[in-house]
Amino acid sequence: MAKNLTPVAAQCAVDYAFQRIGGKYKGRLIAYLRYGATRYGQLRRHLPDITPKMLTQALRELEADQLVSRQVYLEVPPRVEYALTPTGEELLPFIELLNQWGARQMAQQGIAPVAEPPGSPACR
Repeated sequence: MAKNLTPVAAQCAVDYAFQRIGGKYKGRLIAYLRYGATRYGQLRRHLPDITPKMLTQALRELEADQLVSRQVYLEVPPRVEYALTPTGEELLPFIELLNQWGARQMAQQGIAPVAEPPGSPACR
């Protein structure tokens, strides 16, 4: 059965924003896509704790919110790339501020960041 993607009415601008970028993976996807257009497999390797179903769902939601674009290349084998839209790029300074705040909080709590997969840019 298909999930109802109809958003709940936002109570304020912060609520509206977090409905768009909230959740476990969306912020990380936006942060990773700042490096440029990326294929599904690269995103999957960058987020080893995400299931294919959840990655597809998060990408579809980001695309529906016009934060990420999906480009399909008519090749054999087929190639699909995801990239930030101009609206998605507007989020990057805020994602960086959240990253800095989170890093400070982790350091204060003595929480070590999880190592990134080899060859992937750091989550910063």
